[in-house]
Amino acid sequence: MAKKRRIPRVQNFRLDPIAVSEMNAVIDYSLAERSDGPTRSKGGDVDRRRDSHTTPINLADIEYFVAYVLYGPLWDFTEEIAAELEIRMGPGRPREYEIHSVVMSDVMLYQHQSIRKTFRSLSSPMVWRILQDETEKAWPGYETRRLGDKPLSRDQYHRGRKVLLKEVFCYADRLREHCQETQLEIARLIGCFVDDDSLTHPSNHNMIYGDATWLESLYKSTKKDFPVDPETGEILRHNYDPDAERYRDGTQLPGNYWVSSLVRTAFPHERVILDSRFKPSGMGDGETFTNMVLPILNAVSEVRGVGYDMALYPPEQDRILDTGRHVIVKTSLTNRGKLAQVPLGAHDFKATGRKESHSVTAVDGTPGIQVVVDGRRMWQPLERIQTKRRGNTIYGHWRIPELEAVSAHLQGLSTWIRHSSTDDERANGNRRTRALRTIPPTDPDWRPLFGGREDTESMHNNMKEKWFGRRVRAVGLERRELQLRGYQIHQGITALLAWHYRTGGDVSRYFGEWKPPDRNPKPRS
Repeated sequence: MAKKRRIPRVQNFRLDPIAVSEMNAVIDYSLAERSDGPTRSKGGDVDRRRDSHTTPINLADIEYFVAYVLYGPLWDFTEEIAAELEIRMGPGRPREYEIHSVVMSDVMLYQHQSIRKTFRSLSSPMVWRILQDETEKAWPGYETRRLGDKPLSRDQYHRGRKVLLKEVFCYADRLREHCQETQLEIARLIGCFVDDDSLTHPSNHNMIYGDATWLESLYKSTKKDFPVDPETGEILRHNYDPDAERYRDGTQLPGNYWVSSLVRTAFPHERVILDSRFKPSGMGDGETFTNMVLPILNAVSEVRGVGYDMALYPPEQDRILDTGRHVIVKTSLTNRGKLAQVPLGAHDFKATGRKESHSVTAVDGTPGIQVVVDGRRMWQPLERIQTKRRGNTIYGHWRIPELEAVSAHLQGLSTWIRHSSTDDERANGNRRTRALRTIPPTDPDWRPLFGGREDTESMHNNMKEKWFGRRVRAVGLERRELQLRGYQIHQGITALLAWHYRTGGDVSRYFGEWKPPDRNPKPRS
């Protein structure tokens, strides 16, 4: 059953003047309820296009398994955890499995749709022997980086996850921090966060994109769904996920929201998940994304901005704008179905030897002024010229375009407009971020920048395709998060391999002396 969707609006203006009477100019700061489109649909965006980056890298499953096993940062992390467990658990029956194999299994799950199939592959003596030999060859000087004599079984995998979550202090948080550090390092290696652009014309590889997706739980029931036998009054118990929540309109199975932030280059498969987490109850996914991305913005000066959907509301937009970054987001319609409009007050427009004052109103992301054309009041959108920071406050330089419909004495006049809300606007709730964007849909840079957000949707869809029935293969938020961290590591390894095949760059920091196999062997003569 498709989700409910409101009628899509059409962007019917660029820089041409529009009659004020046709704009339904009613200042309305209310927000329409957010409604998502049907699954795997393009919705009402007729210009939306996706690049064909979904063809997998030409590697066999065993070659992917080798790359997973050799991944150096994972060895560093698991050696630290294993040493801590030895001290914490003390004497007793020794473990018959390595901590590295437990964490590695969550990464390997994304090479097959079935957990059983993954462990059937690992249980093969031939496969396990290949992984052992490749590990010894790749890391000859690291005696601790060795696989055990026997492959990990499913029972040991489940027991190992239980030990990690129970015996290791804040294990899930530490694994998340480890992924944050290593994925940021990989992003820099493959060519992201390079200071080769400007704030006025940012590049996609310096933008952080995000999105939220609903992850359906393994079971169809929650702990509140125990039915009662009408004849006997007996409570009928069945399998359920204690942490799952009901979807807001009941069109999907119980589950939880998962929010991700990523960065990518312009080349296939070079996509890195910088951070991700479950949305806490009572918090919007836009606020969750903002809380995730702000530490990255403070640590990485090369980031030019972020892109998200309309769930990133004005308060969160102001928090990001206060760091001096762009916010690439569409504006939401009002509850009356009108285009969002916010008056910005009088601004001084200047040119050589000229100065005029005009009231500026932001409509659907673009600021503009009222002019008179053929006796009719018209709203004239402004043209973006430059974006600058003054401290941490971001300002835009906007100019009245030189169009035939615009009076000659107005053409070329320009002004500076603040993009983040003022203190008074934040206090009374009438934020200018409701209808003003640093790069609006009328700007030529909008489409290339906003289109990068769709890659996050594709990534979430690819992740779900790796699960049998598109449901998470674990019960409880903690166990589910471990599997989702496995996908984050899987994406980082895939990005490393894709970058290596494209550039021939050195990946010995991650795979030791192992050389990824030639994916395009020459035909025999």
